[in-house]
Amino acid sequence: MFQLPFHVGFLSGSALMTCLRNFWNFRHLSERGRFAESHQHLQIAQGLSPLEVLPLINEAWVFFYEHRFADADRAFHRVLESHPDNAMALEGLGHLQTMLGNCAAGGEYAAKLTKLWPGSFLTQSVLWNLSACQGDVARARKLLDQAAPKIPPFYAAASYAVLGDKELALAYLDKAVSQRDILTTSMKVNPYLDFLHSDPRFAELERRAGLDP
Repeated sequence: MFQLPFHVGFLSGSALMTCLRNFWNFRHLSERGRFAESHQHLQIAQGLSPLEVLPLINEAWVFFYEHRFADADRAFHRVLESHPDNAMALEGLGHLQTMLGNCAAGGEYAAKLTKLWPGSFLTQSVLWNLSACQGDVARARKLLDQAAPKIPPFYAAASYAVLGDKELALAYLDKAVSQRDILTTSMKVNPYLDFLHSDPRFAELERRAGLDP
């Protein structure tokens, strides 16, 4: 879910390497739950090559992984203040609000996202999460079952986790790890997967993904 948060075309030599090194350190540390260090590296990278929107997008997702949902909400909204049609922020807010049970707010973001990205699986994932939030689990399940074989397996795993289907969530997470889906690096900290942590199979998947302690 991370996005490269800066343009580096005008940087060269040691400045470019320092910028990239700090960004990748930020990503690596946040995905392993080392959030304080992660934020430090992101601040350094932003200082070397600031860009208005994408640093906030990435910072918002780190807050999300930290379960600092109010901070994530503020970071996403800072993007919308200057870029009201930013689809990445709308997607993030759609997921955040539906996860917190704020179905009305989630529906507003889903409606805006549908106009911008009508055919995207990212939009679909917000829509079936919205259906689950509204209590229409049967509809959410139908939409997800139709889409799951065609979308990145990590998204399918997280979405089945939202529906409380541990077996399919773990099956798609296993597929994501086997396919080296880049999003599996966030499995340790992604709130959608919290309820899988007590299952020994999740620990084995973490080990296979190289995320064991």
